[in-house]
Amino acid sequence: MIITHPESNIPRIGFIVILEHVRRSKLSFSSDVEQKQALKSDAENGLMRTVSKEFTPPDGGWGWVVCFTSMLCNGTVFSIMNTFGILYTFLLDEYAAGDSEISLKTSFVGSVSTGLTFLMSIVSSILSDRVGIRQTAFVGTLFGLVGLVSSAFVTELELLYLTFGVFLGIGAGLIYSPSLTILGHYFDKHMGLVNGIVAFGSSLFSIILSIALPYLLKGIQVKYTFIVLAGMYLILVFCTLTWKPLIPKQSNLAALTLSKESVVEHVNDCCAFAKTFLNTKIFKNKAYVIWAVSLGLSLFGYFVPFVHLVSIL
Repeated sequence: MIITHPESNIPRIGFIVILEHVRRSKLSFSSDVEQKQALKSDAENGLMRTVSKEFTPPDGGWGWVVCFTSMLCNGTVFSIMNTFGILYTFLLDEYAAGDSEISLKTSFVGSVSTGLTFLMSIVSSILSDRVGIRQTAFVGTLFGLVGLVSSAFVTELELLYLTFGVFLGIGAGLIYSPSLTILGHYFDKHMGLVNGIVAFGSSLFSIILSIALPYLLKGIQVKYTFIVLAGMYLILVFCTLTWKPLIPKQSNLAALTLSKESVVEHVNDCCAFAKTFLNTKIFKNKAYVIWAVSLGLSLFGYFVPFVHLVSIL
């Protein structure tokens, strides 16, 4: 008969106690993580519910001033873009110098500006959400102003790619999207009317500038015509200052700081950047994808007449 001393069970009991402590720690940690994730979700959903319930566009008041200044911005941006064909014919004479490829080189100036205007619209939308609508548009007016003023003092055609093409294109792109986004802060019931007024600005200004631009180019030459166009952008500097956002920013920074686990989760996510700055879910909508692709393809030929029709006539 073997008699076991009671103290021989002490290591076994201690091991069982340790296992039980580890198990309870895991359960406690899992509970904490789930609780923090639930708090994070509640914080995000609560913020969205608060914004949607409390904010109502005024549908008037200062909004009509915003509508007018947005119309001026759209009109200025697109009238300069749409009337580049008139400027193109004078640039041919200004920089011809017997170059057989001068037509291609000159048209490329307008192409760079137009292309960057729409390409930068993606960036300006992100900046409008992250930095601010008014700040983004204000920086855009400065880019356009610098681009047009510097274009007046350019002596070589290739430098216009930088001044008129890159600087003006970036500036126009940073103005265009915010000029439309700000309308949603002030209008709901009259949104259709307001959008029509703003869009009408580009048509109205294009008609006026197409009539005035030949007289300017013939009377004061290309250099001072660029100065006049820069003056139009100078007015936009003050127009963008009227765009005071009313909808509070929806930021997830507070939710991200609830726990270290949530921060690690977002850092390890390879798509965190895209999910943070871009609404990738919209690309699951087939109708939207078809519309976006077809619209993009149509723009390949849309601006060709604006540039080359004038020289043909």
